[in-house]
Amino acid sequence: MLSKLRSDVCSPPPSTRDVSPIMWQARRARLLAGAIALLAGPIVHAEDDILDIRTSAATGVARFVTAADGGAIQVLPAPGQRVVEPIDFLRQRGALFGVTDSDRQLVFVDRRTDTVGRTRTTFQQVHEGVPVFAALLRVHTDDQGRIMAANGTFVPDVALDTTARLGDAEARRIAVATVTEQLSATVAPAAVGTKLLVYRVDLARGVPGPNHLVYEVEVQAPGLREFVYIDAHTGKFVDQITGIHEALHRRVYDGGFADIFLVWSEGDTLPYGDVDVDNLIEYAEDTYNLVASATDGAFLSWDGVDGIMHTVNNTPDVACPNATWNGASTNFCPGVTGDDTVAHEWGHAYTDSTHNLIYQWQPGALNESYSDIFGEVVDLLNGSGTDSPVPLRTDGECSVYGSSFVPHLEVNSPPDIAGTYVVGGAGFNPAQSMSVTDAVEAADDGFETGTDACQPLVGFTAGRIALIDRGVCGFTVKVMNAQLAGASGVIIANNAGDDVFTMGGFNPSITIPSVMVGQADGGVIRAHLPGVDATITLLGPTDVSYRWLHGEDDPSFGGAIRDMWNPNCLGDPGKVSDPGRYMCGTGDNGGVHTNSGVPNHAFALLVDGGTYNGQTIAGIGLTKAFHLYWRAESTYQVPASDFADHADSLEQSCIDLTGVNLLALDTTVPTGALSGEVITTADCAELAKAIAAVELRTEPTQCEFVPMLDPVAPPLCNGADSLRRTYVEYFESGLGGWTVGTRFVADPATFDTPDWDVVADLPDGRAGSAAFVADLKIGNCASDTEAGALYLDSPMIHLPAGGAVYHVAFDHWVATELSWDGGNVKISVNDGSWFVIPSSQFDFNAYPGYLNPPGGNDNPLAGEESFTGANGGEVTGSWGQSQINLGGIALPGDDIRLRFEMGLDGCNGVHGWYVDDVQVYSCCDTFADVACDGSVDSGDYAAMAGCLAGPGATPSPTAPMAAIACLDTFDVDGDLDVDLSDIGAFQGMFDGP
Repeated sequence: MLSKLRSDVCSPPPSTRDVSPIMWQARRARLLAGAIALLAGPIVHAEDDILDIRTSAATGVARFVTAADGGAIQVLPAPGQRVVEPIDFLRQRGALFGVTDSDRQLVFVDRRTDTVGRTRTTFQQVHEGVPVFAALLRVHTDDQGRIMAANGTFVPDVALDTTARLGDAEARRIAVATVTEQLSATVAPAAVGTKLLVYRVDLARGVPGPNHLVYEVEVQAPGLREFVYIDAHTGKFVDQITGIHEALHRRVYDGGFADIFLVWSEGDTLPYGDVDVDNLIEYAEDTYNLVASATDGAFLSWDGVDGIMHTVNNTPDVACPNATWNGASTNFCPGVTGDDTVAHEWGHAYTDSTHNLIYQWQPGALNESYSDIFGEVVDLLNGSGTDSPVPLRTDGECSVYGSSFVPHLEVNSPPDIAGTYVVGGAGFNPAQSMSVTDAVEAADDGFETGTDACQPLVGFTAGRIALIDRGVCGFTVKVMNAQLAGASGVIIANNAGDDVFTMGGFNPSITIPSVMVGQADGGVIRAHLPGVDATITLLGPTDVSYRWLHGEDDPSFGGAIRDMWNPNCLGDPGKVSDPGRYMCGTGDNGGVHTNSGVPNHAFALLVDGGTYNGQTIAGIGLTKAFHLYWRAESTYQVPASDFADHADSLEQSCIDLTGVNLLALDTTVPTGALSGEVITTADCAELAKAIAAVELRTEPTQCEFVPMLDPVAPPLCNGADSLRRTYVEYFESGLGGWTVGTRFVADPATFDTPDWDVVADLPDGRAGSAAFVADLKIGNCASDTEAGALYLDSPMIHLPAGGAVYHVAFDHWVATELSWDGGNVKISVNDGSWFVIPSSQFDFNAYPGYLNPPGGNDNPLAGEESFTGANGGEVTGSWGQSQINLGGIALPGDDIRLRFEMGLDGCNGVHGWYVDDVQVYSCCDTFADVACDGSVDSGDYAAMAGCLAGPGATPSPTAPMAAIACLDTFDVDGDLDVDLSDIGAFQGMFDGP
């Protein structure tokens, strides 16, 4: 899919942000990676050879294995066999990838031999016969059958019950309902396929995540193809991945994808007579011939077996201007049929049939990048479209044929915030160099918040730079209101994070410059008003070249939409650490269009050479570079490949192709002739520099993803002997004495969220059971409202008299729709009214924020403090313990009840709230001071005696959890029983009866 500039009609900030689970998988990943590192960094000794092992951050096990010397990996043939087979490597060395039983965990998929004599054998991971999503291992052999490399993704330690408790028909219903709620048009999607899979959440994100048994449901409608993952045990939504990416039997349709719209088939007369249709016919063939010539006819059409190339012109299913690949056809809006755009969409089709990259996060950015590369290679070779002038580009410069001038923002004063700020520009900025220096003034439109400038400004001082918040209306509306008030320029502050981007929109009446800053920088500037002086500059680009521009031949775009040579020119990152440009949020499937700038830049540098980020690369040319990228795509990369995997795949491809006379690239014929170009070790060295320049192996640490709940809780008391549990509930035997129910339900007839219940399939591999309430992706906020509250109430808990301060602790995991849905903890003291325990009473892991207030939010808990949202940068949670101090709320001798309550608004959701290991306790300095009143006396003795039914050994409370509390508190002699011997031991500790 292509993406034009983001024209903002800013809805509320995203309902969730993404984060990294850091529970047992993360710890295990670190331990495994550490164990490998301890052996010798990335190099470990394995039998008779030294292996170079690269590990996966998501799984903690190997993702790429080669011999350190570049030669063969030592593997013995199976007993009774004379020839080594690829499976022998996995039987002997599979533990590096986490394989424990290769014959049960791996299934043969296929074997392919390429034009240089290398053979790739692919195995699919299965768990108890169920395929594991995106988990493929590939073993690579040379022409002598020697094992040269192995790579791929394997999810270790899968421990799931593979018996689905949900029928596939119900999974299809839930998936279709989920997608239906996302559609603004009256479209009726349908489920067209269902598969049972093991699904590792966040595999594409490159971080540890929980495993689920899921149904993968493919949902389609005109212009729509979504893969929805529904938990086969609980029926809960797990994830969603789009199948719309943005073949030589060609068929072109006009106005829709059906036979009645067919206007041209292979063999019909050319030209057809319509510019767009003729472009679609010609450039599909160019793409077909590019790959066919590079493989000498071994890979024909997008699926490798000469599949029909269906194309829809003037598609009714795409929001124009744009173009897509939907798994069956490429689809184009009028005026979006340039050669690089057509090849881009067919590049998505080739991706589907080769590495099938997941369309999220770095795999999705790599997916987009490969399509940009396909488009630009075709553009540079086919002699069509706007190809002149195309001289080599200058380091760090932009093209004069790009869509906007390069923006800069310099804060001149006050000194403590002065400096150059990271900014995005605007597609609607004036097409000329300019610079304005003025005082900065906050805009106020006098309506509601006033800072978004969606209405005419009130009281603004003409001749100043307006500071405006992103939100509600389009960027051009804000800027035009500022211009009409006399502003000399505009700074728009993001209100949904620190990402900056090129603002979209069109208004030729705008004559002042505009820039975007991140949310934090906007806050800094606003905090120093008045008194801020700044300079906004639009610098004219200098490169007179169309080289490396994408979309320049699409009149509906009004100019190029991406610059592969200098991605910063159009707001994209040129390297992973680009501040403010590398997208950290969940929008655009985790920045698939924006972050594609990183691998795009690597390809351009590798082809032409250049100096960037401390690296000077000597270009190796288009033919060599494309062969490396095609081999990485078709041989090594797998669906979950991220940037680091991409780097490994490229370098291994370079080793494979060293010394090979490469086939020439040609967009006119489907068979290749030898090019006379031979990859050398020097070329591989330049590849390594390009990889380093754009930081393909660097983690985006600037995103600073953190969990909602800190996983490392402090001890409940300063000393282990000082902990006195009054009450505990582990939910291992059901709800026990806890009660559930709903209140404030807006419409009982449409309310579908189940009550709190005890579940055993816990996220992040947590053992045991916990209480759970869902936050489902259901409801439409109108005729099908899900607004209501669901509560989980404890039994009455008595706080023994004495001088103690009582506390509450509980473990939990939260992922809800940010600021709209969420839960909190309430308390009733001595049968009084329920009230929210405020953040000020939390000693650890307090609420992260408030639910949106009443008015716009129909959640009955609107405006209350709440556990809302998810881990940073994700839509999933992770486990943590919250600790509450009841001092000033409940006193010794009081009776209390606790309530965990989830509030929902009328529509949409994420996952839900798990609560486990609820404890009410106090901390005492002396072990025997049960009452915590500073002395060991008859009061403590009486409390202890109350735990005995009599002279026997069974504690008197009938609730199992209360019995455990007695054991924890009164088992003085440590024999795991509360009996007369404890009383005897206890009595000797004080003077009394």
